[in-house]
Amino acid sequence: MDKVLYLSDPCGTCATAFWKESYFKKPDGLFVVHEKDASEAQKRSGTAYFRLIHHLTGGFETTLPHGFAYKSVDLPQEAGLVADIINKCYEGYSLSGEAVLKWTKYPVFDQSLWVLIWDEAADAPAALGIADFDNNVAEGSLEWIQVLPGYRGQGLGRMVVNELLSRLKGQVDFVTVSGQVDNTTNPQGLYRRCGFVGDDIWYVGKN
Repeated sequence: MDKVLYLSDPCGTCATAFWKESYFKKPDGLFVVHEKDASEAQKRSGTAYFRLIHHLTGGFETTLPHGFAYKSVDLPQEAGLVADIINKCYEGYSLSGEAVLKWTKYPVFDQSLWVLIWDEAADAPAALGIADFDNNVAEGSLEWIQVLPGYRGQGLGRMVVNELLSRLKGQVDFVTVSGQVDNTTNPQGLYRRCGFVGDDIWYVGKN
């Protein structure tokens, strides 16, 4: 992926954050195609993913409800905790702490962008947010935004997204995010409420 081309239209030219395009090899037999170029067969057989962008204009409301506080993820000690939160938010997931620690080896890792929302009364996590920072193209990307089932509907998802955006502001020119269009938790709605915009859809599937 050409850097200048990517920066001209991050969400329309690439299905992922810029750094992933060169860091990860696309598996053989997989198609990744923008909606405008996708065939009807690819649309039927593939999974649709949205890509949205935020240009970090304005301020971000990060005030949590009473009894909650932001807490930085203590790595490597809390890698298992991160894995446990993600596993509880996705049916059938069995992510390990060792797998989470591998993410810290990526060139875009920034520990200040690993954030928990903590339930102080229960002394337990309520939500998790992880973002990446790519200095090469001044891009932030939201990677994991999770609210544990028992804490949903309290605005914590919006707060953790806003907290990450506020930490990225001043470091990057824009922030991107992607997710499955048909996800029953409607992550796209959350991101749009937080100021993300765009209409790019990418289809991913097997040839």
